[in-house]
Amino acid sequence: MNRNLKQKQHKQSLLLDTSVQIDKFNPGSIDAALRKLSANYDLYTSYFVKYEFKTGFIRSLIAFYSRVNIDGPIKATAKWGKSFHPRDLKYKAIMDCIIAQCDKTIYIGDKKKYLAQIEMVIFHLMNNFMTELTGIVGDFSDDEVIDYEILTSSDFAEFEKKINDRKCIPQAGFWEKHKIELVLLIKDKTVQTSKDFESVNKYLREISEDFKKSDKYFHNKGVGDVIIAIDSPKTHKLVSLDSAFQTYCKVLKKELITLSSSYFAH
Repeated sequence: MNRNLKQKQHKQSLLLDTSVQIDKFNPGSIDAALRKLSANYDLYTSYFVKYEFKTGFIRSLIAFYSRVNIDGPIKATAKWGKSFHPRDLKYKAIMDCIIAQCDKTIYIGDKKKYLAQIEMVIFHLMNNFMTELTGIVGDFSDDEVIDYEILTSSDFAEFEKKINDRKCIPQAGFWEKHKIELVLLIKDKTVQTSKDFESVNKYLREISEDFKKSDKYFHNKGVGDVIIAIDSPKTHKLVSLDSAFQTYCKVLKKELITLSSSYFAH
C-alpha cells in the first residue's frame, strides 16, 4: 500500500464544536489554524453543532436582514447595537468582515445592495459549513431544522417559522440513550459544587428525574455544551474555544483540544 495513503487512512479524528464552527468564518481568527489541523487530522462536526450554528448564527443574521428590510441599514444597525445580545453583535461583526473581504465595500447607504450582501453572507456560511470537514456525526441527524435547506431569501421566513413553532430541539430520546453519561456528570464534584456549573447542574438533575424536562426552553438551551461533549464519539478528540469542555471531557474520559494562540505556538 502507498505509504502516504496508509498514513491518511489512520489520521486521528477531531470533532469541531459550535464555537469553532462559527469562528472559522471570522477572518484572521482560527481559519489558518484549522487548515493546519486538517493537514494532520480528519475534521468532523456533529448534527447538534449544525443545529446550534443554524439557530444561532444563521438565525441572527436572518433577523438582522429582516430588520434592515423594515428600517433600512442605518436605523437597523443602530437598533441592533442597543437591543440585542452581545453574541448577535459578534455575529454581525463577522458578517461585516466577510462582506468587506468579498466586496471591499459595505453598502450601508444602499438598502437593496446591503440586503444582497447580507444574503450573500448567509449563503456563504451555509455553503461552507462543511469546509475543511470530512463528515458529520452524532445524534439528531433527522431533525427538521437541521435538514431544512435555505436556498434563497424566500426561505428565511419559513426557516424562522420552523424554529418559532417548536422553540426547542427534542432531547428526551437523547437523554434516555445517554443516561449513564448523565449520571456521571451529575455525580461529579466539580459540576456539583462549582458556581460556573450551577445552572447546568440544576438542569441536568431535573432532566435525570424526568427526561421530558429537557424539552423545557431553558433546560433545552442550557445543556447544549453537555450534549456536544456526550455526542462526540470517543474515537474523536473534541475541539473547542470554550474552557467548560475541560470538565465535561474529563468526566466522560474524552480527549479535548482547547484552541488558543498558544496551542499553535509550538
